[in-house]
Amino acid sequence: MIIRQISLMLKNEPGAMAAVLELLEKNGINLRALTLSDSTEFSGILRIIVKDPGKTEKLLLDSGYPVKNDPILTIALDDHPGSLYEKMQMLSDAGINIEYTYAFASSDDSGARVVLKADKLELADKILKGQQIDDDDMPVEVYW
Repeated sequence: MIIRQISLMLKNEPGAMAAVLELLEKNGINLRALTLSDSTEFSGILRIIVKDPGKTEKLLLDSGYPVKNDPILTIALDDHPGSLYEKMQMLSDAGINIEYTYAFASSDDSGARVVLKADKLELADKILKGQQIDDDDMPVEVYW
């Protein structure tokens, strides 16, 4: 399923993440998923999934944070070895590049959810849903 994710750059220093989390808490915004990765020694990328990404984006922008609101794909995984591999192989076979991914546990015992950013997001979503893929959906190979 394609949903929206908020990404923002944070200074790589004590309290930077806590300040964002405090802002979200004071405004009643509940996190559904989160990942923080370093990009340089001076900054990191905080990615969050929330119920209302538009409201969260506005709050963060109004508070001076540089923010991106991007579409990403979430996948529910069955709870067995190789479940993620099966999904990634389907995307690989279709020539879809995965830019990044992270996972979080589901609220029930049904498995986990994976978040991924791919270069052909709509095609990836169709493939993972088992929908019919038209020739128009497939990338065109260009030969020089």
